Amino acid sequence: MFVFRCRAWVEGHRAVATRYYGLAVRYKDSVLVAAINEWW
Repeated sequence: MFVFRCRAWVEGHRAVATRYYGLAVRYKDSVLVAAINEWW
């Protein structure tokens, strides 16, 4: 039972980490595009 609870906890945290990593990548790409537009 303990193993299943730990596994569920890890899976939940992985989902949160993946979501925030995706947002960070999109934010970085948005800043890059804005910088390129400003440069041109």
